[in-house]
Amino acid sequence: MPHLTLLCAVVPYESGYLAASRYAIGKIRERQLMNLTIDKGEPPAQSFRRPCMVDGTRPGSMSLSKGGKKLIVSSSVYSRQILGRELRQEIYRQIGVRTDRNLEYADSFADLVNDPPPGLSPSLKGKMAVVYFDGNKFTAIRERAIRNDQHGGGDAVRAFSEAVTKARALFLDRILDNLENDSRMYCDGRRLRFEILMWGGDEARFVLPAWKLAEILPILADDMEGEHWAFRGETMTSAIGVLVCHHKMPITRAVAMADDIVDEIKAYQRAKEGKPENMLSIQLIESIEPHVGGIRGFRQKLYQTSDASAFVVEGASGLRSIIDSYRRITDPSTGLPRSQLYNLISEARSQGLPGQLAGEASNLEELLQTAVDRSRGENGEDVVMALKAALLDPAFGVSAGAPFVGLVRIAETWDLMRPFMVSSELETEIG
Repeated sequence: MPHLTLLCAVVPYESGYLAASRYAIGKIRERQLMNLTIDKGEPPAQSFRRPCMVDGTRPGSMSLSKGGKKLIVSSSVYSRQILGRELRQEIYRQIGVRTDRNLEYADSFADLVNDPPPGLSPSLKGKMAVVYFDGNKFTAIRERAIRNDQHGGGDAVRAFSEAVTKARALFLDRILDNLENDSRMYCDGRRLRFEILMWGGDEARFVLPAWKLAEILPILADDMEGEHWAFRGETMTSAIGVLVCHHKMPITRAVAMADDIVDEIKAYQRAKEGKPENMLSIQLIESIEPHVGGIRGFRQKLYQTSDASAFVVEGASGLRSIIDSYRRITDPSTGLPRSQLYNLISEARSQGLPGQLAGEASNLEELLQTAVDRSRGENGEDVVMALKAALLDPAFGVSAGAPFVGLVRIAETWDLMRPFMVSSELETEIG
């Protein structure tokens, strides 16, 4: 089948591995560009006289069920769909994770969100998180190792590939350890609510229910500091974009927006001095249709700023700090009541602060002081001051010159970071 073929190239090994590798890649890409993007040959024996409902190009000749719907698809899409399901377990073996789990995985994104756990906040029902990792200058690290290799570069290539594969596998193993021991993470009692979209090289992409994201972030923070990300004296870091969206958003659009988030992180990194470090950015989008201006246009319209520093969490320490800040702020006993948070946002707008959500940090501190003072009678001074410090966490945008953006970000991601309601809230909703 033309759509299930591989291309290879054999080139002279004359000027070292790096030159030969680039020559081979160039020849393969040349052959790819000379091939048709659709299958050639005789028309399919059976035709529904309509294009494939997935790729929109090839003739629809076969049918398959996906997410409870019957789709008319091309033989290419059908083959890749069936092959993907059959090879799923083999893929996990190839990327180096434990193979004794005997896990089955969700067949569709609807499986990720259907029949949610009891007590889940209504705002998260139907939502998934698309998590995308893109390594920072992995190619440059690899090429420096090749140049410094005394054996022509081949040993360095193998060593680098093994280091990245093992590091990614260790992270995935830690994720799966958490997921498989959580009974809420199974749909139909057997299939795990988890899907890997891409895993290899300096990139990785997976999807899971939005409500599980908060429990995965501490694992991510630990992974950032792991020694397994060191290679020959250099530290490998990543830009990590997370898009939280409805599961009905077409996955191609969701993936593109997660990529857009990572592009914003990388642009921010390039503007900074020093070596790249691990950075994370989370964006929640309610609409199934993405904003025409991309992530930057969406943020500019919603928050009156698209400055990446208002949306990026830097390093493991920054991630742990913001996790702790969310816990303090949303704590049902000692945190800030959500009604007060919305009152703060409303008051900031009513005062006509510049850009509505910009303003001076001192204005924010004054408003926050008034809000936390109301809880002094119920909580001790140390609890109150810790709450104020959490609300002023730099990761919420204070350092971007738009401190009030943080209040909006906290409000929109409140349920994401504390997805299950306490019993009193649940009773109120039911009543």
